[in-house]
Amino acid sequence: MARDSLYPVSVKAGKPILGMLPTGWQKLSLEKCLNIEARKAYIQDNQEYDLVTVKRSRGGVIRREHLKGKDISVKSQFYIKEGDFLISKRQIVHGACGLVPKELSGSIVSNEYCVLTGKSGFYLPYMEFLSESLYFQQTCFHSSIGVHMALLNKSDFG
Repeated sequence: MARDSLYPVSVKAGKPILGMLPTGWQKLSLEKCLNIEARKAYIQDNQEYDLVTVKRSRGGVIRREHLKGKDISVKSQFYIKEGDFLISKRQIVHGACGLVPKELSGSIVSNEYCVLTGKSGFYLPYMEFLSESLYFQQTCFHSSIGVHMALLNKSDFG
């Protein structure tokens, strides 16, 4: 069966158009709602760490591996907490984002991830809802031009 797109199924290309807002809602930029967190982890060779990754297509935050500090090749790491919203800077075009569950609080991520928390009055779980919208997915696509192209694999195309 032929596909309509030159991109993998996980990529939602197109012009992002927000559309009508429900009565009483207002449009805000995400920078007015979110904080970028940077909880630096100073990696110790003999300490053990849980590393996480974010699955494509908004598949959630999962444990990637459990390693001693000496076995972690990228030493620039950051702690995450329950309820943080993670975005994979390299894979967001494929929908790699999600909330950190309780069991992964205290894990670490590299600087290839953006760790976000909500500003006062912002309900951060809304980001999971927003990330499912075509508007968000197309905005991520346009923000990622040039980043994802070098990382695509032939297996991405169905």
